[in-house]
Amino acid sequence: MNVYATDLPARIRNLEREVADLRAQARPALTEASQGWRLKSMTPPAVGAGEAHIGADASGFFATDINGTKRMMYKASNVDPVSGAAGDTYGAATGTLINLLITRFNELIANLIGAQHMDP
Repeated sequence: MNVYATDLPARIRNLEREVADLRAQARPALTEASQGWRLKSMTPPAVGAGEAHIGADASGFFATDINGTKRMMYKASNVDPVSGAAGDTYGAATGTLINLLITRFNELIANLIGAQHMDP
């Protein structure tokens, strides 16, 4: 009795395809979710139309689609409100207020850059 298929080359091709499928299933997972998501650091990949990729690298989180890579936004830190502008004269009070506003505005810009909401 012949236990092998009559077309041995076809049987070999089928076995090779099955081995390749099993190897693809056995590769290490890119993420783990048992205690939150753990993402591997990677370079943003190119994706095709209708595809998107979410990942992380040394610069932080990103999302990539056919239009390119977008960095995930971070919350900017707070800037203290302007208060206590005082002076002996209207001109002195105005000057103090303008200096406080400039300082707070520069802090706001620095915080937005630090949170990647705007470019330096």
